[in-house]
Amino acid sequence: MAALVVTFMGASVFSKTPTHRAALAQSMDLTWGPSTYRETRGQPGALNITLDMYTTNGQTTPYPLMVNGLPEIMVQMWNESAGTCTPFSSYEYAHLKHTETWDSTTMTNSLQYGWGGFTVQHTRSGPLSIDMEIILTNDPQNKSAANLLVPLCGISLLVFALPLNTSNHRVGGGFGPCPGTWNDGCYPGSCPIDYPQAICMDWGNASAAWVQTSDANSTGFELSSDSCPTPGQAFYRPKLIQAAGRRIELGDNVTLDFSLRFGEGWNTVPTGRSGSLELVRADLEDFGKSHPFRNIDLHGGSMAALFGSDTIEGASAICNSSSAADCPNPRGWNFLGCQGKKDQRPCNTTTPEGIANFQAKARTYFQGAVIRCLKPELKCRAIMAWSIEGSEWADITYSGSPDMLPVLAPEMDTIADELFAMITSAGIRAGVTLRPQIITPNPNWNSSCPPNRPPWPYYQKKLLLPNEQPDEDAIFANLQRKANYAIKRWSISVFYVDSTGFPLVSVWDRLRTVFPDVVFIPEQSGPLDYASVTPLQNDWNGVPIGVNEYTKVIWPTAYNYQLMQVNVNVTRYPVSDWAVLAKEGDVFRVDGWYDSAHNKFIEEVLAAADEL
Repeated sequence: MAALVVTFMGASVFSKTPTHRAALAQSMDLTWGPSTYRETRGQPGALNITLDMYTTNGQTTPYPLMVNGLPEIMVQMWNESAGTCTPFSSYEYAHLKHTETWDSTTMTNSLQYGWGGFTVQHTRSGPLSIDMEIILTNDPQNKSAANLLVPLCGISLLVFALPLNTSNHRVGGGFGPCPGTWNDGCYPGSCPIDYPQAICMDWGNASAAWVQTSDANSTGFELSSDSCPTPGQAFYRPKLIQAAGRRIELGDNVTLDFSLRFGEGWNTVPTGRSGSLELVRADLEDFGKSHPFRNIDLHGGSMAALFGSDTIEGASAICNSSSAADCPNPRGWNFLGCQGKKDQRPCNTTTPEGIANFQAKARTYFQGAVIRCLKPELKCRAIMAWSIEGSEWADITYSGSPDMLPVLAPEMDTIADELFAMITSAGIRAGVTLRPQIITPNPNWNSSCPPNRPPWPYYQKKLLLPNEQPDEDAIFANLQRKANYAIKRWSISVFYVDSTGFPLVSVWDRLRTVFPDVVFIPEQSGPLDYASVTPLQNDWNGVPIGVNEYTKVIWPTAYNYQLMQVNVNVTRYPVSDWAVLAKEGDVFRVDGWYDSAHNKFIEEVLAAADEL
């Protein structure tokens, strides 16, 4: 039988030269379901946990999950004159000179330093779980020490030294971020404070999870390469990450709550089943209740795409000059029947005759998309014009600036109102692309620069703060302005947002409030974004991924836009696998400009979903 052994033993992680402290004889053996809980109380009460794991040959091997579980801490202090965090002037004073007390009745370890201290209380909250509350306090003992009477900041609290790499034994994977609960959903400072974080492990049919539910802006789980069982192997461990600009003022404290949970199955041979989701399900459900799903639920079906210009290179990368003779189709419109930007047939958008031809071809192009989108088999929800401004410059793949259409593509500006009216009058949502950047003149360009290589006349300026994090206020204002233009002019109700780069939880939340009937599809996103937007999912390798099961627990109606840039004739996954995603609500791209084999494949997917 595999055993789960938990011991409190006397070993300090704070000694400069670690010394062994013999554990006291006081101990207790309990039964945790199929496992054994052994608690040996020492002085002080460092927590040790060992798991006896089955290996592939049916034998058990001890696995140290936690050793000497007292926190390691690195604290910085606020330097008022410099306006920054600085380390303590004395490492010895800050980190090693402290007092320890252990209360065996309350299972609490207290550590006091010159700058303040913290307590760690262990509570057995259930037959298969241990809760740990850590309270960090800024309360200097020496009230006359002016250098200590300042806020704390830049705090790094490694709660437990966990050798969590399980590559030699894992079946379902070693400890790693639980999808939908990990801090890739946002960066420090932008998470809701009740956003659950967890690292999970599935060892065959046995599972375990570290869960943190207190202030998510202050805590996280660090990927470390130190003290690993095998050199070079990484592991995760809980860590306090004090967000930039957040301080613990003099006399204040911060409370961190962790829970170590185990599932059933530790006394059986691994079968490969995953059970860690159940260990965090209640946390996820509670978070979903306090943060309701606010996105528009299109629930299944498709969305037609129109890629109206050649966006790979940009016209200026091919043309020898900017003259009409060398570059008659500078925006690279691909529905004119041309062979690239330099084709001299009736594709010249710089002459009256060429513009008339452009308008006629554009009408046919958009009308064909409307006809395809109205096919009942495709369950088409919208038609998305990905590059309405064309593609003139190589480093601006998608302009994402419909408000600049008169400048970027005047030939399209003259007919755009008519084209989008075709879509909306048919009762179909119309969409365009936005980007959270600003098209900006390139200071390194002048008229003598060659047209077919850098520097280009314009570039997309990112909206970042000085610390290279996204400027969410500026991004919100940028997207709101562009969206307002497209909505008022064309009744646009779907926006693909290219090159988002970061999870932008607060941006999407604010845009959802301003535009409650609009669908936003960000190119990059995190788990928390699903509450307000429809993330793009690009299955380059033909793998039907879908919304992860953890996020589905938070928001059961969360869904993706499946870009499906895959050859459906060679995908190794059958229609039935994709049908599961459609049944769960994912929306699939179809080709709006012709009746493709891809469209036929999506028809089969949607039909199969109806049978599930």
